[in-house]
Amino acid sequence: MTSGDANKKVIDAWIARNPYLHQYAEAHGTTYLVHYDLDVPAEKFCDDLLDQKGVLVCHGDCFYIPHTFRITLSHGNDLEEGLRLIDENIDELVAQEIGRAHV
Repeated sequence: MTSGDANKKVIDAWIARNPYLHQYAEAHGTTYLVHYDLDVPAEKFCDDLLDQKGVLVCHGDCFYIPHTFRITLSHGNDLEEGLRLIDENIDELVAQEIGRAHV
């Protein structure tokens, strides 16, 4: 199994256990496009994630797909910590009652 395959399994499990996240399309190559059910624009979601948590993901507005972000499989050493920080950011948004407004 390659590190990309192992990282894909990590992301699949992460998405499966987070009720606010859904895989937007089948993942091919080294990236995932993830849809989120939060009432915050993708660019703001990703900018805040970088500014507040130090996690860099690409907002889906770059691809004209709102409420999504792209995440890479290639940073295996930091992947699980990055996913934990994304979860933390989502939990903070939900606590502010921003969750589930967009589905």
